[in-house]
Amino acid sequence: MEAGRARLETREVPRFTAAHDRLWRQDEAHFPVAVVRDASYLNWKYVDQPGQSVVRLELAGDDGVRAVAIVSISDADATYRYRRAWLTDLVVRPDDPDLVWSVFEAVRVASLRLGADLLIFDVISDLFVKNALAFGFARREAVSFGPPWARSCLAMFIVVTCMSSLTVKFLFRIA
Repeated sequence: MEAGRARLETREVPRFTAAHDRLWRQDEAHFPVAVVRDASYLNWKYVDQPGQSVVRLELAGDDGVRAVAIVSISDADATYRYRRAWLTDLVVRPDDPDLVWSVFEAVRVASLRLGADLLIFDVISDLFVKNALAFGFARREAVSFGPPWARSCLAMFIVVTCMSSLTVKFLFRIA
């Protein structure tokens, strides 16, 4: 871990608890246009839904849970011939770059353990963009889906990818 980075323990979480409610209450002001990410929502979305396979991570220190990250995997297929990890959800103060760095690193390590070649992060707050680029994510052009009237709304989502060696498609691998 780099000097100045928070000393946190990363653990997989079987279920979300009151500790995660406290985390959301501390961080929710940073996400004025977002679904409430308290324990009830996180359990409904990432624990109780059948047929999904996600890794639920928390980063905790002496002062309790500091961040939550959800990682999902997409296997290689005919279109994408490499295994992709997705940073699907994130609860962390975006204005604490050392903490955000620690979360990105924990997600990178988990993605490698899961055999992913690429990590994709759909940014949910403009505040994460600077942190993501500093960590080594590469910005990709936003892609709009849906009817033309909705594209201006969807264009605000930025997709960034984290990797470490150049490939033919100018994407970096995370290994």
